[in-house]
Amino acid sequence: MGKSGIILCFSILSVICVNLFSCPEVSLAGELDQKKSIDSGKEIYRQNCAVCHGFTGDGKGVPPEELDPPPPDFTLPEFWKDKSNSFLFHIISNGIGQMPAWSDSLTPEQIWNVLSYIKTFPKTDPNAVTQTPPGSLAH
Repeated sequence: MGKSGIILCFSILSVICVNLFSCPEVSLAGELDQKKSIDSGKEIYRQNCAVCHGFTGDGKGVPPEELDPPPPDFTLPEFWKDKSNSFLFHIISNGIGQMPAWSDSLTPEQIWNVLSYIKTFPKTDPNAVTQTPPGSLAH
């Protein structure tokens, strides 16, 4: 093995070692960042969104018949089907129906924080909600 082969092997081993020993810290940092995002989103949601969407995200803030479309129930797994984070970010940013566009008063980071918070409402992980594959039997 030549000098370049040895350098390549050393580089690969270095990356493996760094990844093996740093994963717990990265995971913990990610969890702390996620908690901070959710906590920030909760505060923003309570100040700006709960009046219409309800404090528990069930869509029972103002009477639903007063809004068109009525606020969705974030607690239902069905709400999350086929809705990407970017789609929901777009809705929060630009509004829909009588819901105002929040991009005028919230930063993109704050909007992502609100999205992180509302994803805590459903009884199941909204990232795990998937559509039933075509041709399969739904139960």
